[in-house]
Amino acid sequence: MNERHPDIEIYLKKIEMPAVLDWLAKFFEVIATKEVGESLKVTLTTNQQKLNCTIIERAVKGGYTSVWFEKNRTPWETDEECAQAAYSHFEAEVRCSN
Repeated sequence: MNERHPDIEIYLKKIEMPAVLDWLAKFFEVIATKEVGESLKVTLTTNQQKLNCTIIERAVKGGYTSVWFEKNRTPWETDEECAQAAYSHFEAEVRCSN
């Protein structure tokens, strides 16, 4: 049995911010976005709870986009579960910690 991770971070190979936002909209209501330097700060809601997410394109060598949920109020227990959902959607390489 997996223990719920306190935060979630995955890395998507060569997936751009607009595509990530479209994917997030399948699970959350996107209520605000704000560019901060190279990152996009996204405020989401789910089950009437706010949730902050940061997206950074080319965060890691090889063209990986980082998607980090600061607090795990997501439908996923672990980074791996989130990565599996992203892979099912994008059919592209996804990395995470286990």
